[in-house]
Amino acid sequence: MQTAYANAAVEHQTPEDSVRLLVENYMDLWNRHDIAEHSKLLTEDADLVNVVGMHLRGREEIQRQHEQLHRTIFSRMVSRILHLSVRFPTDTTALVHVNWEMRGAVRLPGWNVPEPRTGVMTMLLVNQDGKWMVRALHNTDTIPVPALPGE
Repeated sequence: MQTAYANAAVEHQTPEDSVRLLVENYMDLWNRHDIAEHSKLLTEDADLVNVVGMHLRGREEIQRQHEQLHRTIFSRMVSRILHLSVRFPTDTTALVHVNWEMRGAVRLPGWNVPEPRTGVMTMLLVNQDGKWMVRALHNTDTIPVPALPGE
């Protein structure tokens, strides 16, 4: 299966449009639970730190972990992008922040995340041979914190 991103005519897009398209495709494949195609958006040597602090190294390890999650606790979840920002530290790197929302994940005993669950992904994208790829990703939940004393 070819992804929408792979088929896009990127020569007529700005770098920001291309990056936004990749991130939107990343989320679309995640929601369709198509982890094999989703993983193709990662570089071979990608790094990922997930919301519980696990550091996964390499496309294969990341794919294995995500396939396990999508067979179990994420089998019915749906995520969406709430906000997306893009900056370009260099011509071949993009720093992306994605505020996201997730609904429908299986609730685990003792892990009291709210529904919907929200978070922030920080992504480092690299342009390899004219194609943007995810080189590193750090994902974190946004957890409501009570007001501090004196606020």
